[in-house]
Amino acid sequence: MKSVWFDERSIVIRMTSGEERSMLLEWFPRLFNASQAEREQFELSAFGIHWSNLDEDLSSEEFEFIGVKC
Repeated sequence: MKSVWFDERSIVIRMTSGEERSMLLEWFPRLFNASQAEREQFELSAFGIHWSNLDEDLSSEEFEFIGVKC
């Protein structure tokens, strides 16, 4: 994963390959109910995205298998 951002309905990632994928925030209640500032406090790793303040993790594999290509 190279970068992460949010629009009004989705979380979007850009893979190191340049491919972009998204998933609806409503699938993840902690992210959906979080403020934009809380959503922005994440850490990227080789395994995915971690929000320690929200106790939420999304794996790279989730985006590969259920994420929608942008």
